[in-house]
Amino acid sequence: MKSLLIAAVAVLAFLFMHPQTSSAKATQTDVPFNITLTNTCCGEDVAITGNLHIVIIKDDGNTFQIHENTSGLTGTGTSGDTYHGNITASEKINNSDGSITLEEHFTMTSSTGCKFKLTASIHIVFDANGNMTVDNETFTTECF
Repeated sequence: MKSLLIAAVAVLAFLFMHPQTSSAKATQTDVPFNITLTNTCCGEDVAITGNLHIVIIKDDGNTFQIHENTSGLTGTGTSGDTYHGNITASEKINNSDGSITLEEHFTMTSSTGCKFKLTASIHIVFDANGNMTVDNETFTTECF
């Protein structure tokens, strides 16, 4: 028990003497979905709405930690079918030009079992102050 106490004191002393100096900045945004795409798998157009919530932590260098999840990603087909999709993901990217491109894949499944893959490609740029801007989005669909 005494050795455990000594180890804990040593760790605390190290942390006190070597404080974190990182100026990593967390930025978050919601990327709204309000698109209509053709679901060639089931032969109908699907109007998709919802948000992709993104949290990005950029360190002092070129490393980005990214956490994403969807909120209310739903679609309505011309047949009246309701589609649902979601994603929760975390990733780490190293990029030297101050921008990242996220490519996210969602499985959209209808109330009758028809499904397709929705791919969202989102390009994000950081300015000199670390502020984030989504400057390009593309969406494609693919059958399984």
